[in-house]
Amino acid sequence: MKFRTQVAALQGLVSKLILAITTKPHLELSTIGILEHFLFTVSNGKLTAVGMDGELAIKSSIDIDVMEEGEILIPAKKMHDVVRVLNANDDAEFTLNDMDVTITSGQSKYLLRAMDTDMYNEVPDALNAEKPDIENLTEENTLIKKAKIQNLAEKTYFATANDKNEHRLNLNGVLLQFRGTYINAVATDSFRLVRQTEFADETEFFNDVNIVVPLRTIEILRKVDEDVILSIKQENDKQQYLRIDVGDTVILSLLIDFNFPNYESIIPVTSNIDVELDITDFLNALKKVAPFAFVSRQSKLEDRYCSLTMSPSKMVITTKNEELGESAESSLPIEFIDRTEDSAYSDGFTASFKIKYLEEFFQNITPNDTTDNIAKMHFTEPTKSVLIRPKSEQDVLTMIVMPVRV
Repeated sequence: MKFRTQVAALQGLVSKLILAITTKPHLELSTIGILEHFLFTVSNGKLTAVGMDGELAIKSSIDIDVMEEGEILIPAKKMHDVVRVLNANDDAEFTLNDMDVTITSGQSKYLLRAMDTDMYNEVPDALNAEKPDIENLTEENTLIKKAKIQNLAEKTYFATANDKNEHRLNLNGVLLQFRGTYINAVATDSFRLVRQTEFADETEFFNDVNIVVPLRTIEILRKVDEDVILSIKQENDKQQYLRIDVGDTVILSLLIDFNFPNYESIIPVTSNIDVELDITDFLNALKKVAPFAFVSRQSKLEDRYCSLTMSPSKMVITTKNEELGESAESSLPIEFIDRTEDSAYSDGFTASFKIKYLEEFFQNITPNDTTDNIAKMHFTEPTKSVLIRPKSEQDVLTMIVMPVRV
């Protein structure tokens, strides 16, 4: 095998594939590190490469100058480390001699030890299947514009549980609810929940389909640079994989095979007190007091909390360091709307929340999400879950967060 290519093209290829190489190898699948390699195939003027780890597989290709065709397994991390330090304006030449791969570029030369492809795990058929024709999509495919799929991922990824508790595996991903004319993306870690809705344009999405997509795949969707075609692949009469076609790249993600919680049952439908506030003012006030939030030396930074004291004219955000006897507060004007005639909270009340939860949600609100940069917080009681939404004509972004008991 021997070929030459532009370093810039190779850098783009490898940066995509490395996302499928886990930093924590699945030893039951790869006791000798087979899945820590890229599969390189040189044929018909192209380098086609595959990276996979049992949960995620990525295949992509670039045009090259072929001197000799061939196929080999090359160490993924070493390949990534080599390619990213090369000059993007140079060319790189690859030569395979026995199991030694020599890479020459500019004034640099590298020798990597390769492996025979016979040792590689079988590449799933769904990864090698023909790309769907964007002009003639079937009921098995759906096209989603780049901005919409990015938004669905960006607005929800941070609220996943992302832990190894076997009873919470269904929370380690994002629920995608396809409803024909719209898609809901939902994430929760059981203490907060975020839902983002995107509506169809020219073509409709899948109808009445629910899948739970792992966080690693959602992270990739946050950064796609083109429109995507989604296909749901079944095995043994159940949804097994999500295939994502992005340009010349194919991503195959194992779906999470656990039922997602019935989140709709916990969304409050009424409120006693509504608070409207300026998003920028709120984030600035929170930033001013956050350094004084402290729980204990054994607590994590993400456990810091703040108290929001609402009155008919303003909100006061307070944090404390009880060990040192220090505190901070900052206030901002609000619109305080009492929806009851004799509420116990009509004159004001206090509710406490994790700072991390408030920051992540409010920072993800963009000008397209809101009217006049305003957000609304809907309270029933200070100790019950709070519904937060940007003020807009359509409620496309929703957060539910549980207060902290202090």
